[in-house]
Amino acid sequence: MVGGISAVSGDVKGELPGPSRIAGANSVETSLMMAQEFLDDETEQLYIATAQNYPDALAGNSLATMNNSGILLVNGCEGELLTDESIGDWNFFTIYD
Repeated sequence: MVGGISAVSGDVKGELPGPSRIAGANSVETSLMMAQEFLDDETEQLYIATAQNYPDALAGNSLATMNNSGILLVNGCEGELLTDESIGDWNFFTIYD
């Protein structure tokens, strides 16, 4: 289950069989946590969208899904979360922004 209690309530969580929650303090942190959880060395592409413009990520979702990839949300255009500390050795894929 993705998102904090404001996105997925405790009542909904209680209805799921054995749920685990992936949730950061905001959408950018949650996106990074999802990437760290699900991307691996078989991932060839990663798309980046600003969290400040919801339609960017929404529109890119179809493309990312078609390419068996994901979308990483960043704050603004600088991508300040894209540091060696946050993404480690993710040098196995092409980043499209």
